[in-house]
Amino acid sequence: MNTRIRSLSVVLTWWCAAACGTPEPPRSVPTTPTMELNTTEDDDTIKWAVLDGFYEEGPITFPAPLSELRLGMTRAEAEPVFDARRAAGPKRPRAGGAVLAAVLLDHPDVGFALIFEGDVLHEVDLTIPSAEALLVLTSAWGPPQSTTVDAEGHSVATWSDADVGLKVLLTDLGDGRAMARYLAETALPAAEGQDG
Repeated sequence: MNTRIRSLSVVLTWWCAAACGTPEPPRSVPTTPTMELNTTEDDDTIKWAVLDGFYEEGPITFPAPLSELRLGMTRAEAEPVFDARRAAGPKRPRAGGAVLAAVLLDHPDVGFALIFEGDVLHEVDLTIPSAEALLVLTSAWGPPQSTTVDAEGHSVATWSDADVGLKVLLTDLGDGRAMARYLAETALPAAEGQDG
């Protein structure tokens, strides 16, 4: 009986191979596209996903959403600007209230912090996407005056403008974010009650 089943399976296998032919590997055959794939016009202008319209060309300035800030202003002047420009969510005071940090309104990928010494705004920090940061700032202000590497191995680009009194240090944090630190080009007056 076993021999008869084996013979039948050999005959069926031979018959299937003869009837179906030898199997060939599948082939890919190109076809004509059914629609135009490039639907955008070629445009040489740079378009930034997150920082579109954030910086204006010309002298170093704060980004458009924070244009009302100026280093040296009092906390009473700066805090309403902070409150108006922060996204809904917690106001995150740090360092005993010397730092106010939040996400920027209408820019969920941008964080900002106001840093006070006493009652005086001494620094503004922005956390922005590093993929766009250097190109956007270079496009607005020209190439940085210097590029260095900090102690942690991060690249730091520096722009400064004595006429407007600002210096910006852009540090690539290496995790997809960059920190833009806005500092005074010259020393700010000491806060009341402090020695400068």
